[in-house]
Formats: sequence, C-alpha cells, structure tokens
Amino acid sequence: MTTPDNTPGVFDITTLDGDPTPVLDAIRALPTNTTMGTAWWLHHITDHHDHCLTIGIHGDQGALTWDEEPHGTWIPEHGTNPTPNDNYQTPDGHPFTQLPCTEVPRHLVETAITEFITTRTRPTCTTWIPA
Repeated sequence: MTTPDNTPGVFDITTLDGDPTPVLDAIRALPTNTTMGTAWWLHHITDHHDHCLTIGIHGDQGALTWDEEPHGTWIPEHGTNPTPNDNYQTPDGHPFTQLPCTEVPRHLVETAITEFITTRTRPTCTTWIPA
C-alpha cells in the first residue's frame, strides 16, 4: 500500500534487510504540531507465522499494537489512552482508530520499530498484555 506521494502505509520488514532507517525516516519527517497522528503496519509473514507491529506517531506520543497469528493481539502494559483514540490515520488519510491502552511515548515506538525490524520478533522494549 502506498500513498499518492509514494509513502508506504505497510512495510514488509523482510524487504528492509534489518535496516529500520526507511521507517524511522518516514516517522521523523512527520510534523509534530498536527491534530491527527499517522499509523503504519510493519509485518513479517512466513509459512509459520504472521507478525504485525502497528505503529502510530502523534507529536510526542505514539501507539503500539502487536498482532501475532494465531496468538492474538497484544498492547503495551502501560499504554496511556483509556479509550479508543480516533486521532490517527493512514499515510493516505484513511481513519485508523487506535485501541485503548496503546499510546506510549514516541521514543518507545522508535525503539520498538528498531527491535522488530532487526530481530523480526516481538519487541522487548515494553511489556505486552493481551488486548
């Protein structure tokens, strides 16, 4: 999935060769003073599993969700939003509501991105609980 300006909304991490730079550059290029955050999917699919880290960036905040088939959806143990957050959209402008308790500091999102892309496993920078 790409947007009209060719910004991907989905990153297949196997195409990144363990280098998180394209994803980190994309989120660092976002304006920090906007009313809407931007969310992407980072996925790693094999014959044995389907892993997806959903990330969002909204100013100094971010959002994380881990989907692991067939084991379900996981959220950060200390996410700060008590209700769903509608202030996120895909890079091409489609609404992308974040689950409750998924918002975390932006630096944690950047750490999770780096971990997932380099290890191809669930990031360990946060404690995950079932959604």
